[in-house]
Amino acid sequence: MPAVIKQDFAHRLGLMMGLYSTALFVGAAAAAAFTVPLMTALDGSWRGALAFWAVPAVLALLVWLPRAVRGSASVAGTPGDAIAEPRDEPRMSVLLRDPVAWAVTVFMGLQSLSYYAALTWIPTMLQDAGVPLADAGLLLSYSSFPGVAAALLAPMMLRRIRPTWLPVLLSTLLCAAGLIGLLIVPGGVAPWVWMTLLGLGQGTAITLSLTYIVLRAPDAAHTAHLSTMAQGIGYLLAGFGPIGLGILHAAVGGWALPVAALVLLLGVQTVAGAAASRERHVRAGGR
Repeated sequence: MPAVIKQDFAHRLGLMMGLYSTALFVGAAAAAAFTVPLMTALDGSWRGALAFWAVPAVLALLVWLPRAVRGSASVAGTPGDAIAEPRDEPRMSVLLRDPVAWAVTVFMGLQSLSYYAALTWIPTMLQDAGVPLADAGLLLSYSSFPGVAAALLAPMMLRRIRPTWLPVLLSTLLCAAGLIGLLIVPGGVAPWVWMTLLGLGQGTAITLSLTYIVLRAPDAAHTAHLSTMAQGIGYLLAGFGPIGLGILHAAVGGWALPVAALVLLLGVQTVAGAAASRERHVRAGGR
């Protein structure tokens, strides 16, 4: 998707990346809000409730296939393209040695790790604090709404706020405040405040990470390769988040250490994001 946006909407990158991030959050909100009611409607079958979410995935595939077939040639540079064919063909081996590409990849991976770890375990944290299961799912779903607002506003922050690392720091502070707040004051109306902060931070972070993929590449072909690296390695890294948090929780029997680990990783995420925010491009394949 970042490569398609770079090619077809180069003149409206901020708007389109904001809409793309918003779509991600709307999907996450729907899944968080409706999985438990689906399980109830299916006589308590969690397997059926999870299997239901294969339906939109298949629909997305059917919608995407015609565009993917047409786009395979245009990304390489067909006549009439708005984006000129790159002077140097990008090579993944070059990107793997590029510090800019690694900054984008690490930032993408760590913000995704934080998001998926929170998505997996925050309902359990809330239940351990006495919040009913359905309410815990509702709180998780609610956090996507401030996330949507942040996703739409983050591209404007990129254009207007200097220094360039300030939006990265803001997203980190919001996420850290939300996580620490959930740990310290998990009851009453406070979780709504913490989930608002967390949603704002996560929405900003995901939009920044996806937008950096587009901004740090000089053309659509390089964007496709950088996107492959950042999302491929990044989501592989992110997959360890829920697992690692669960292992820590099982080992210590509480949430203080897992939350502390997430906050520590947010610090590393800030450093990588600050490096990714610098206005420069990855190296071209022939250099």
